[in-house]
Amino acid sequence: MKAKYFLILLLSSLVVLHGCEEVDPDEPTELTLADFLNNNKPALQTFTVQAGTTSEINGAKGSIINFNANSFYTLTGVAVSSGDVEIQLREVTTKKDMVLSQTPTLSYGEELIVSQGVYFLKALQNGFELIVKDFTVKKDWIPQPEGEMDAFFGGLLLGDDYFSWSTGEAGLNGSVYYDTTINPLDSFEYTMYINSTFVISQNCNWINCDYFYDNTVPRVAVFFPTTDTISNYFFQSYLVFNDLNA
Repeated sequence: MKAKYFLILLLSSLVVLHGCEEVDPDEPTELTLADFLNNNKPALQTFTVQAGTTSEINGAKGSIINFNANSFYTLTGVAVSSGDVEIQLREVTTKKDMVLSQTPTLSYGEELIVSQGVYFLKALQNGFELIVKDFTVKKDWIPQPEGEMDAFFGGLLLGDDYFSWSTGEAGLNGSVYYDTTINPLDSFEYTMYINSTFVISQNCNWINCDYFYDNTVPRVAVFFPTTDTISNYFFQSYLVFNDLNA
């Protein structure tokens, strides 16, 4: 399939006027790119579960996440067997969500992957981040994938300064199962099984159900002419494919 594409440019040349009283239009407040993204990215959902027991949370966009009794550990590897655990979740299901979340679907910055659902997940107890492992993420989706799905883990991997997705970084491991028996005509269900350490402290709190996009069409390099006054403080560019969730 030859994908059509278009460009989305995020520019922080947005101007907001703050307050409702005596606003001076000659003194606008500059909104940076970071401000714009923080104000418009998918909402952060919070849940409370009990450590030491099996538990389930249901995301607003249809994801179901199940934790085992032994899913939570401190960053030093001590099992957390009791007490409240705060779960933070963002569900990223569309290309718009991906752009606003700054989670481009590239593996190691080169290979294109096609997403069936991106999730930000973090667990905390008393304000301290926990390691999460041995849990599942389930989601119904349409249509059937064109490639073999896998669990990808995202973040600033290997000390890089760009966001990337990996299938096996720093001991992270996961697998995907999908079921066509729910409604074989139009609906498929996938379940990601995360069976080793997932959340680590090095900004790796993202998980993604994807498959590699296999296309032999020659690649085309796209260049953006800039000036010294343009930087990532104000500007980012994304290539968004019409026919792919990528």
